Amino acid sequence: MPRTILRTGDPSGINVMSLLLSPVEWAYFAFPIPDNGVSSVSTEWLVSSLLELLDMVTDADTSLLQRVLHVAHMLVTMQGTDRLWPDEIDLLNGCSVGAGRSLEPLKLFVRLKEMLDTTEFDLALNSAQIAMNTPG
Repeated sequence: MPRTILRTGDPSGINVMSLLLSPVEWAYFAFPIPDNGVSSVSTEWLVSSLLELLDMVTDADTSLLQRVLHVAHMLVTMQGTDRLWPDEIDLLNGCSVGAGRSLEPLKLFVRLKEMLDTTEFDLALNSAQIAMNTPG
Protein backbone atom coordinates (compact mmCIF):
# COMPACT_ATOMS: atom_id res chain seq x y z
CA MET A 1 0.00 0.00 0.00
CA PRO A 2 1.31 3.45 -0.77
CA ARG A 3 2.20 5.71 2.11
CA THR A 4 2.24 9.47 2.09
CA ILE A 5 5.62 10.95 2.92
CA LEU A 6 5.68 14.22 4.77
CA ARG A 7 8.93 16.15 4.54
CA THR A 8 9.26 19.22 6.60
CA GLY A 9 12.02 21.45 7.82
CA ASP A 10 13.54 24.82 7.43
CA PRO A 11 14.95 25.99 4.07
CA SER A 12 18.54 25.36 5.16
CA GLY A 13 17.80 21.66 5.49
CA ILE A 14 18.41 21.64 9.22
CA ASN A 15 15.77 19.84 11.25
CA VAL A 16 14.38 18.07 8.20
CA MET A 17 12.12 15.23 9.27
CA SER A 18 10.75 12.58 6.97
CA LEU A 19 7.59 10.98 8.19
CA LEU A 20 5.59 8.14 6.77
CA LEU A 21 1.85 8.40 7.25
CA SER A 22 -0.70 5.62 7.20
CA PRO A 23 -2.74 5.63 3.98
CA VAL A 24 -6.33 6.83 3.67
CA GLU A 25 -7.72 3.31 3.25
CA TRP A 26 -6.61 2.36 6.77
CA ALA A 27 -9.00 2.64 9.73
CA TYR A 28 -6.65 5.18 11.34
CA PHE A 29 -5.32 7.15 8.38
CA ALA A 30 -2.71 9.92 8.39
CA PHE A 31 -1.10 8.58 11.56
CA PRO A 32 2.69 8.46 11.72
CA ILE A 33 4.16 5.01 11.08
CA PRO A 34 7.79 4.03 11.64
CA ASP A 35 8.34 2.18 8.36
CA ASN A 36 6.65 0.80 5.26
CA GLY A 37 4.87 -2.45 5.99
CA VAL A 38 4.30 -1.56 9.63
CA SER A 39 0.64 -1.26 10.56
CA SER A 40 0.75 -1.37 14.33
CA VAL A 41 2.52 1.12 16.59
CA SER A 42 3.07 1.44 20.29
CA THR A 43 1.27 4.33 21.89
CA GLU A 44 4.61 5.41 23.34
CA TRP A 45 6.19 5.63 19.87
CA LEU A 46 3.15 7.41 18.44
CA VAL A 47 3.03 10.06 21.16
CA SER A 48 6.79 10.59 20.95
CA SER A 49 6.50 11.16 17.18
CA LEU A 50 3.63 13.61 17.65
CA LEU A 51 5.56 15.56 20.29
CA GLU A 52 8.48 15.83 17.83
CA LEU A 53 6.11 17.29 15.26
CA LEU A 54 4.84 19.82 17.78
CA ASP A 55 8.44 20.90 18.38
CA MET A 56 8.60 21.91 14.72
CA VAL A 57 5.39 23.98 14.64
CA THR A 58 5.92 27.69 14.01
CA ASP A 59 3.61 30.68 13.92
CA ALA A 60 4.22 30.85 10.18
CA ASP A 61 3.39 27.18 9.53
CA THR A 62 0.81 25.35 11.60
CA SER A 63 0.29 22.47 9.16
CA LEU A 64 2.10 20.07 11.48
CA LEU A 65 -0.12 21.17 14.34
CA GLN A 66 -3.15 20.23 12.23
CA ARG A 67 -1.71 16.75 11.65
CA VAL A 68 -1.09 16.31 15.38
CA LEU A 69 -4.59 17.50 16.24
CA HIS A 70 -6.07 14.97 13.81
CA VAL A 71 -4.35 12.13 15.66
CA ALA A 72 -5.04 13.64 19.09
CA HIS A 73 -8.77 13.76 18.33
CA MET A 74 -8.67 10.12 17.30
CA LEU A 75 -6.76 9.21 20.46
CA VAL A 76 -9.51 10.77 22.56
CA THR A 77 -11.98 8.32 21.01
CA MET A 78 -9.67 5.40 21.86
CA GLN A 79 -9.80 6.05 25.61
CA GLY A 80 -11.39 2.97 27.12
CA THR A 81 -13.96 2.51 29.85
CA ASP A 82 -10.97 1.91 32.14
CA ARG A 83 -9.94 5.50 31.26
CA LEU A 84 -6.71 4.26 29.64
CA TRP A 85 -5.53 3.82 26.05
CA PRO A 86 -4.29 0.76 24.19
CA ASP A 87 -0.58 0.18 24.63
CA GLU A 88 -0.37 -0.80 20.96
CA ILE A 89 -2.69 0.13 18.10
CA ASP A 90 -3.28 -1.62 14.80
CA LEU A 91 -3.77 1.37 12.51
CA LEU A 92 -4.87 -0.74 9.56
CA ASN A 93 -7.80 -2.40 11.32
CA GLY A 94 -8.44 0.20 14.01
CA CYS A 95 -8.11 -2.08 17.00
CA SER A 96 -5.96 -2.64 20.06
CA VAL A 97 -3.10 -5.12 19.89
CA GLY A 98 -2.87 -7.16 23.08
CA ALA A 99 -4.26 -6.32 26.48
CA GLY A 100 -1.68 -3.68 27.49
CA ARG A 101 -2.95 -0.30 28.60
CA SER A 102 -1.25 3.09 28.62
CA LEU A 103 -1.42 6.63 29.97
CA GLU A 104 1.04 7.83 27.31
CA PRO A 105 -1.44 10.12 25.48
CA LEU A 106 -1.56 12.31 28.59
CA LYS A 107 1.81 13.78 27.59
CA LEU A 108 0.37 14.85 24.25
CA PHE A 109 -2.87 16.25 25.70
CA VAL A 110 -1.04 18.24 28.37
CA ARG A 111 1.29 19.67 25.73
CA LEU A 112 -1.59 20.64 23.45
CA LYS A 113 -3.51 22.16 26.37
CA GLU A 114 -0.52 24.35 27.25
CA MET A 115 0.37 25.18 23.65
CA LEU A 116 -3.16 26.13 22.58
CA ASP A 117 -4.57 27.32 25.92
CA THR A 118 -7.55 25.04 25.35
CA THR A 119 -9.89 22.92 27.45
CA GLU A 120 -10.52 20.61 24.50
CA PHE A 121 -8.73 17.63 26.06
CA ASP A 122 -9.79 18.21 29.67
CA LEU A 123 -12.35 15.40 29.74
CA ALA A 124 -9.76 12.84 28.65
CA LEU A 125 -7.17 14.31 31.02
CA ASN A 126 -9.54 14.35 34.00
CA SER A 127 -10.77 10.85 33.27
CA ALA A 128 -7.20 9.52 33.08
CA GLN A 129 -6.39 11.30 36.34
CA ILE A 130 -9.15 9.27 37.99
CA ALA A 131 -7.61 6.08 36.57
CA MET A 132 -4.21 7.08 37.98
CA ASN A 133 -5.73 7.52 41.42
CA THR A 134 -7.80 4.32 41.36
CA PRO A 135 -6.13 1.36 43.09
CA GLY A 136 -6.01 -1.72 41.00
